[in-house]
Amino acid sequence: MNTVSRNCLCGSWRLLFVIVIGQAIIIAQADETYLQSKLNDYLTRDGYWSEIYAPESMTIGGKESFPSVMDAYVVRAKCGYGTVPGKWTEYLGGRAYIICDGDQLDTTWSYHEFLYKEKYFTWVQREDGDISNGAIVGGINNNFERVFICQFDYYDTERELPEMLLGNLAPSTGVCTAGWNSEQYNSSVYNVLVDSRYC
Repeated sequence: MNTVSRNCLCGSWRLLFVIVIGQAIIIAQADETYLQSKLNDYLTRDGYWSEIYAPESMTIGGKESFPSVMDAYVVRAKCGYGTVPGKWTEYLGGRAYIICDGDQLDTTWSYHEFLYKEKYFTWVQREDGDISNGAIVGGINNNFERVFICQFDYYDTERELPEMLLGNLAPSTGVCTAGWNSEQYNSSVYNVLVDSRYC
């Protein structure tokens, strides 16, 4: 008789295998744990990233209204020595855009990865560089600082359209940074992507 038990413990999965062979019982245990780390007093974790384009399993991080309303998916791409989160939309022709050292770059020159969607993901409002327990690490910037996935509301006065911009947050800067229309925009009030089981 073989049984498998799976319990959720603060963002990790514990697998317990009980194997009965004759009269002997063998117990094997394996823990599948998210890579966790602490930043200030917050427990953060990594997400699962993939180069495979599969919209049904990718994390939506924003909405853009030009040229039509479309989802912006969470991606990450190389930025110098680091990797930072950014956006990917259908309109961009299969390219991801990131803010790297103040410039909006596309990934025609580099690879990008999509963040795998998880049912526990949610957005939590923060400001001035603050994050939350369970914040999803989006990468490490060129200053070797962990950066997080963030979004904020932006109104495009030229096109008279509301946007939900997707970008990255280096806590030391105090702002969420995102690209729109080839420009960099910052907001000190933003939402940060978190695993709700940690909140």
